[in-house]
Amino acid sequence: MIDIKFTCGKEEAQKFPPVPANTFKPDWYSKLDTYLDNEKTFPTVKKCMPVYDAMTCGYIMFNAVDQDIHTQPNFDEGTEGFSRYYPDGWKEFSEQEGHPFAQCPIGQPKDYMVISVPWQIKTPPGYSCIIQKPYYHFDSRFEVMTAVIDTDVIDVPWHNWPAKIFEHSFTIKAGEPVAQIIPFRREDWNMSIEIDTSMMLQDTICNTQQDGYARMMHNKKRFK
Repeated sequence: MIDIKFTCGKEEAQKFPPVPANTFKPDWYSKLDTYLDNEKTFPTVKKCMPVYDAMTCGYIMFNAVDQDIHTQPNFDEGTEGFSRYYPDGWKEFSEQEGHPFAQCPIGQPKDYMVISVPWQIKTPPGYSCIIQKPYYHFDSRFEVMTAVIDTDVIDVPWHNWPAKIFEHSFTIKAGEPVAQIIPFRREDWNMSIEIDTSMMLQDTICNTQQDGYARMMHNKKRFK
């Protein structure tokens, strides 16, 4: 197996270490029945392996300590207006600035913040990480913006990730999930395009058999 290493520089943050995503599924998913009927003819999304793979891929990163988030009215105008408050002993994090809307003028509302996590992420040479909002962990307050970081070469004691804010004032509690870390190997790809109209006439296993993909095509992904 390939090793990924998380190193923490804050003792308090060790209470909420990263975990494999397959050990931290959303509550709504865990409570969901596998079928809608007793005859087991109408499956729910729990039987969808592509959704399961996305949800359980990589590792979940948690917020280390309570932080209060506030934005100012002028933030909507594209000027700096973001503030957050950490407990004593977290000065280096509370001094991190946000991003005015003008730096990335997309969507509504026009608010951004920075999520700081006191963890260093290290992967072997040639491996990077996708930083993504936790798949299917829906949060109406904020979401981390998707990014790719070359974690084999970057050398920082903690990470700052831009995030979109959907509420003007809220608290992110310690232990709340903030990001999903998905390591991958960097490789060069070359695209090709073909036309084959005959393939549209074929009856595939996925179309003709329930659980055909899961039983005969799916490959298990392991993140320990």
